[in-house]
Amino acid sequence: NFDLWKKERIYFQGHQILNNLLHFLFVEQNEFALDKSTDIILSGSSANGLALLLHANHIWSEYIKPVKMRNDNLRFMMLIESGYLRMVHDNTLRHLQWMY
Repeated sequence: NFDLWKKERIYFQGHQILNNLLHFLFVEQNEFALDKSTDIILSGSSANGLALLLHANHIWSEYIKPVKMRNDNLRFMMLIESGYLRMVHDNTLRHLQWMY
């Protein structure tokens, strides 16, 4: 129903969406819970690969590491498939993290 768009404001906050999704998959006990998994691969290409790169430390420390402490068999990998991420100088990644 397109009338909804006229009446409501919808906000898309990527970081909040990411945290809610990861909380659902790693913290909440549900049929999709990944806390008993043996292998987890997060992948992305182009802009999604950049998002993985920028959020890698956050994802590891907040979600994967606590699960790994309970499940020693867990193997985790992030795979950035493709993308043209030109690093002009050493501070570029820090500036990108600040922007996002």
